Amino acid sequence: ADGPTAEFLRFLDGSPLAAKLEGVTQEIRASGNGRLTLKLDLPLRKLEATRVAGVFQFQNNQVSFDPELPALAQVNGRLDFSEAGVEVRGLSGQFLGGPITVNAQTRDGAVGINAQGTAALGMLRGLGNVPLLDHASGAMPWRGSASARRGSLDLMIESTLQGVAIDLPPPYGKNAAEAMPLRLARSNNTDAETVKRFGGLRAPPKGDVVALSLGSPGRSLSVLAARRAEGRANVVERASVGVNETASAPVQAGIAVSGTLPYLDMDRWQAAMAGPPSSPSSASGAGASTA
Repeated sequence: ADGPTAEFLRFLDGSPLAAKLEGVTQEIRASGNGRLTLKLDLPLRKLEATRVAGVFQFQNNQVSFDPELPALAQVNGRLDFSEAGVEVRGLSGQFLGGPITVNAQTRDGAVGINAQGTAALGMLRGLGNVPLLDHASGAMPWRGSASARRGSLDLMIESTLQGVAIDLPPPYGKNAAEAMPLRLARSNNTDAETVKRFGGLRAPPKGDVVALSLGSPGRSLSVLAARRAEGRANVVERASVGVNETASAPVQAGIAVSGTLPYLDMDRWQAAMAGPPSSPSSASGAGASTA
């Protein structure tokens, strides 16, 4: 049967599979159509032994998993489901200006997701007010994993940043061919294991915790932040930044920075934090005004 993908998601929400999916599909929004193939085995004398199996084929859909992130576009692939759970293999689409491939399955009461792709820096700049991104260009390969269950999401993303040129003061600038390892983790869980994994930092109510590491020994950056919910967005409540050292759990509101650098060009860093690179004429004027 052919029909809207949104109707298929509602079918999953109303089926016995909803318990295995831990409410994850309730957060998904989709547009476009797909094709459903369904097989039911109904033993008349033992209905509790009913078995179901099916396949849903995505056909050039647009799918949104998180209101903070852009939707996946041009989504194609299949989702297999049965009374045992759900599995997605080789789902493909476009995300953050580049291709993406997604695999997912239910396990241990959660939905596990693995994905990889390429992201354009221009698309990342649209996700938030991060002035440092104005000094990066190109596209980065990435891979990530997520574990989702009702009301909670653990996310991890890694990249070598090869393909990205960064125009920042030493030691954080690099050319596009050079690797600079990046790891980003995010969770809104508050269990003891998660708190330990994030250096003792606990997510605020309805908020999350974020840990970022960038670079290698001698030019590393570490960030640990707690964000609180404001409307549909999360804003930083408190954070710590470690320069060539591991960030510790922040205890007070605001952003604390600690660490060491052999050399620090404050003028260049202030300009970088202010926004996009200036033209030569405007940069000259700015330098004169701060001298």
